[in-house]
Amino acid sequence: MMGSQIALRLALKGGVALRTKKLTVADQPKEVGDSLDTTIICVKDYQAAANVSFMTGGLIETTNPDLIVAQCSTISPKEWNKLADLYSNRQIRMLIVPILGGTAAVSYTD
Repeated sequence: MMGSQIALRLALKGGVALRTKKLTVADQPKEVGDSLDTTIICVKDYQAAANVSFMTGGLIETTNPDLIVAQCSTISPKEWNKLADLYSNRQIRMLIVPILGGTAAVSYTD
């Protein structure tokens, strides 16, 4: 899926800082928000984006006051705005980052 292709491209071509960081697996999205200043959400639909964001242990529960959420999921502008409002209510900044072109456009190639 597109999210995994974006992660691979960032890890392999994103720059020295990304390549030298250790990969850490988190049990909950909140843990990602607590340990990073920026996180990218790229999932298949609004329900998946809402789950990552607002489920128990979701990003909305972060204690990181500097977190920025970049939302790249396949959702409508109305749904983007709904997510942005919910994040804003918790003083979490959200960027709306639409991606065009599908998996092939972001696939890693040398």
